[in-house]
Amino acid sequence: MRFLFSFLFLSVFSIASAQKSQIKGTVKDAVTNESIVGAIITYTEGKGVVTDIDGTFSIQLDSGSYTIKVSYVGYKPAEKAITTKGKTIVLDFSLSTTTLTEVEVVSDIAISRETPVAFSNIDAKKIQEELGARDLPLILNSTPGVYATSQGGGDGDARVSIRGFNSQNVLVLLDGIPMNDMVNGRVFWTNWFGLDNLTRGTQVQRGLGASKLAIPAIGGTINILTAGIDSKKEIVVKNEYGNNNNYRIGLSYSSGRLANGWAFNLAGSYKRNDGWFDNMWSRMWFYYGKVEKRIGSHLLGFQVLGAPQTSAQRDFRVSYGVAAYNKQFAYDLGIDTVGKKEYGWRYNPSWNLLTRTREGETAPKTFNTSINQFHKPVFSLKDFIAVNEKLTISTIAYASYGRGYGTQLDGGSGGNAIDPANGQQAIQTIYDNNSSSNQVLPSGEHFSTTWVRKNHNDHNWYGALATANYALTPNINISGGLDGRLYRGFVYSTIGDLLGGDVTKNAGNADQNSPASNKLSGDKYVQNIERFVRWTGAFAMAEYKKDKWSGFVNLSSAVSWYKQQNHFLKKQLEIGDTTLLIGYNDVITYQGQTYDRNSSGLKVNQTDWKQLVGYTIKAGANYNLTEYMNVFVNIGHLNRAPFITFVYRADNKVFDKVNNEIINSAELGYSFANTKFSGNVNGYYTLWNNRPTTATFTISGDPYSTTATGMNARHTGIEFDGSYKIFSKLILEGMVNIADWEWTSMATATIVDDNGNVVGEQKFDPSGVKVGDAAQITYAAGIRYEPIEKLYIKPQFNYFGKNYSNFSPDALVITNNATNYGPNTGRQSWRMPDYFLIDLNAGYGFNVWKMKLDVRASVINALNTFYISDAQNNQVNNDFNAAAATVNVGMGRRWQVSLVATF
Repeated sequence: MRFLFSFLFLSVFSIASAQKSQIKGTVKDAVTNESIVGAIITYTEGKGVVTDIDGTFSIQLDSGSYTIKVSYVGYKPAEKAITTKGKTIVLDFSLSTTTLTEVEVVSDIAISRETPVAFSNIDAKKIQEELGARDLPLILNSTPGVYATSQGGGDGDARVSIRGFNSQNVLVLLDGIPMNDMVNGRVFWTNWFGLDNLTRGTQVQRGLGASKLAIPAIGGTINILTAGIDSKKEIVVKNEYGNNNNYRIGLSYSSGRLANGWAFNLAGSYKRNDGWFDNMWSRMWFYYGKVEKRIGSHLLGFQVLGAPQTSAQRDFRVSYGVAAYNKQFAYDLGIDTVGKKEYGWRYNPSWNLLTRTREGETAPKTFNTSINQFHKPVFSLKDFIAVNEKLTISTIAYASYGRGYGTQLDGGSGGNAIDPANGQQAIQTIYDNNSSSNQVLPSGEHFSTTWVRKNHNDHNWYGALATANYALTPNINISGGLDGRLYRGFVYSTIGDLLGGDVTKNAGNADQNSPASNKLSGDKYVQNIERFVRWTGAFAMAEYKKDKWSGFVNLSSAVSWYKQQNHFLKKQLEIGDTTLLIGYNDVITYQGQTYDRNSSGLKVNQTDWKQLVGYTIKAGANYNLTEYMNVFVNIGHLNRAPFITFVYRADNKVFDKVNNEIINSAELGYSFANTKFSGNVNGYYTLWNNRPTTATFTISGDPYSTTATGMNARHTGIEFDGSYKIFSKLILEGMVNIADWEWTSMATATIVDDNGNVVGEQKFDPSGVKVGDAAQITYAAGIRYEPIEKLYIKPQFNYFGKNYSNFSPDALVITNNATNYGPNTGRQSWRMPDYFLIDLNAGYGFNVWKMKLDVRASVINALNTFYISDAQNNQVNNDFNAAAATVNVGMGRRWQVSLVATF
């Protein structure tokens, strides 16, 4: 009996001892979140494996205690102790580089448990799996505090807000180069089509962010990083197709680091799309090239990218409001729909059929009145040098040349000529009227009373950025640098398609105080403004890291020089006691001599340089409570010069009361992370004082556009995001954002007419009105499930609530003075209906010969939910409800499939 017991005991013990445990995980770059291929994983002396093409590894170990070590050239080694008991253990490693890399120096990437700011990383894998055929910013909606929409619904129309601050106040960096427009701070994503296939990582820093540059980011910073010299060697061919004939093909090549130190990254793609909304087509190209060379301690590089495109757009400011898209939806919102016509969800008023009979055409063709055409190539040269183990220096020079225009109807009927049959612009009626015998000049030419206007926005932009980092001690790092930029922009309008006519009649004043003149296609009119911006910044940062503590102090200052020339203002020519005023197109004969705008001796009515100085003070600290938990805090004070568009009037004079914007912000955060669960929660409090805004006021029946100053706002909120590995094949992700953003003060606008005369001063009071343009409450949840190896299924849920329409200053005016309030002062803007969207993503990867194939599919807005994404208050009338607002409605269900071949 004793022998039998001993035998059973030894048998069970032997079986238990023979049980194997699976150790699996991924190895990634701690900064870019990019998978590291070929990292060495060792578990006993002389035994180990290497990570595969996805940066993953798997080991089978007997029960026992082990130390798993990871190493890779150029990275600090890492190790973790484990005890196996026959179960699967997931170990993920994030490796830091042994020295500061170009990415860390130039792009100011935040690092977990070190950088005291709130941030989220979106890696290339997530972008490829979830983006579908959308613009890049739309994937950010699963990030707390971010609200991105497609606005009009065309390709490249996306816009993004962070913590209630629009794109003018969100810094966008592409490989360390600022992409925000120098005139108004906006970012036009249509210029960056194709980047999604080259992005190796995107980091969204919310709030003041970690950027040391003298470019104050109020809402946040979006860092986009493209593939570089450390990329693996590969050729990628990608084909995509979706509904609405949405097709794209792309090809990219990465050489990896060659033996001679060279590296090449090349890419190109083409996209055509008929559009989800009626006739919202687009034709887009993309090209990209990066050449890098490692020479000793230098990394030299040249990069060029651009995306020439032409696309149709639509104007959402139609008097029909939401009823034009969905009458039942409008009725449920309390809108009186009697007599209103529904044109359907895909309604686009900015096109119609046109037969050009005067040119001999007999069949109608589609004609779009709203077209956007633009090309903005960006060139950059860089030199990154590791002088020694302590000092690195990065220098970047870049240039951009933007050329393009957008179109609209102009003239007598402008965009108000609507075909009642379909709600679209009555192009045929306009054409027939212009080409009729009733509109013939004595010269025999037909004159157009309505035509297409082209609004041009061209620029030349040059910049240079130099940054130095020095490890003063093992615990203290100091950095600093200079940032300089030159910008020259041209904003002007020209006569476009004359729609059946030969010349215009009464095409508006080309020159102030001059009678209107007939114009030909291509002639300039309405506006012709040239703007100059000179910008110089200096910055310095000290960083400390020891044991559980890390922190930073950042100081920066920027000087802006502005200058503006309105070429439609009359120039003066003094001849004796006589002063001649010569307009843009004027030819004047005086005392037998002929004078025009090019005559010598003319005095130009232009501004002197206007100088504005701003500065930034930021500081933050992080403390690692345990191996899994850390807390951080940051504070900041920003004194920012307004953009040039808020500085000058049309007569080249500076607006009254031009003062810098003042921003004060504080943030507190907590993070927890282990092998199963990671989560971040943070709260922020931001005060924004003296924010300028454009406004239109009606005085004595005449509209005046101007700049209002003195607006203050308060932005507060709590954010959470996290992920939980239910098991190795099933991951749950989610986020919660609860915010409160509102205006807190009265503001003032000085009204000036076209001659520069002050008409009056208008006060308005938005105190207590919620900040519009972004949902203040958002939730997101997503699941990534792999039922079998390389097959994933990813449903995604997003909820958007507490979304207010933008208010109109003229609806909140104070009638006479600060104590005599108008009937609507402080009245709340219309709140759009809350909505939620569900997206479905799936894919499967497999190997064929030496080629990796990935098949992916996405269904965006899978439930076909009708919703309003953007709205402007008081546009249809001066009320404060759904009936008074103009809206952008979101797109319905879209699907897209792709096949990606990687060699």
